[in-house]
Amino acid sequence: MQAAHLNAELRVYEGGIMRLRIDEVGGQEQRFRVSSEPDFAVLEDQLIPDLVKATISEKGAELISGTGKFVISFNPFRIQSFVEEKLVMTLNENDTLYFE
Repeated sequence: MQAAHLNAELRVYEGGIMRLRIDEVGGQEQRFRVSSEPDFAVLEDQLIPDLVKATISEKGAELISGTGKFVISFNPFRIQSFVEEKLVMTLNENDTLYFE
């Protein structure tokens, strides 16, 4: 996904884990990502990729993994996380994440 001058990258892992990174196009500046500090989060090399199916349209995308599903809306930008069809988390639920 790209919004003017930003790239967003989503990675899906076993256990319903999702990682989101938002950076400037061309990698000039990191905007948002999980810390790579060992005591802060599970490190990338300890996670097992688990993307079964991805469907992308003009309005959004749906990523399906073993037990999870991630529904992404592009406008407004929002990500909903489902585990066994139950909504467990919404990123940007109140539309307060703005991209200048």
